[in-house]
Amino acid sequence: MCGCRRVGATSHDAAAARRPGCGTPRGAPGGRSPPAQDPLALRAHLAGLLPGYMLPRGFTHLDAFPLNANRKIDRRAVARILSAHG
Repeated sequence: MCGCRRVGATSHDAAAARRPGCGTPRGAPGGRSPPAQDPLALRAHLAGLLPGYMLPRGFTHLDAFPLNANRKIDRRAVARILSAHG
């Protein structure tokens, strides 16, 4: 989540107390959240964080990832959703 190495049961807590930004999910630097629903605003937000070749061609909003019987992401279902949205 934050890049701290886990050594013992409390190593993350100790590192979080010493390291600013520790515990902040990657992709949300400084705790800033990207714009939620507007694809243009999301693209502009990502353009400030990523080089151009890493920007996705499009965005598909999912309320939740489809899961298979083992509670893992169902990649086939995701592929079907993405192909349906073009």
